[in-house]
Amino acid sequence: MTVTVDFSTPNTGSGCNPPDVLVRLELVRPSGTVAATTATCYCSYNARLDAVPINETGTWTMRVRAYEQWVN
Repeated sequence: MTVTVDFSTPNTGSGCNPPDVLVRLELVRPSGTVAATTATCYCSYNARLDAVPINETGTWTMRVRAYEQWVN
């Protein structure tokens, strides 16, 4: 079994149409480890995790972080 996650945010309508907020998506396994991650960039307002294997039972978490909150 796999999962695909699409995320989009409105663009600002200026320059290369940057998103109104930069985000990082993280799909977190029930064990707490990150199964997949991706981020929007300055000229894209879509982020996608495609066909990530669901290989643990339990509750999975989709974490969406705004740029100013990224720890790393």
